[in-house]
Amino acid sequence: MNIIKTYIDSGVLIPAIRDDTPIEIKAKAQEILDDPEREYATSWFVCQIRSIT
Repeated sequence: MNIIKTYIDSGVLIPAIRDDTPIEIKAKAQEILDDPEREYATSWFVCQIRSIT
């Protein structure tokens, strides 16, 4: 299995969970986030926001 390194920014994560985001975009985001062949990276700032909430 080849692992795809994928950078996920808050500009992708936030619309993926917002109620006003079209279902097609949410479905595509969930498909990518659920992909077992991906390894995710994000910025330090996204990690800090996650630890605050």
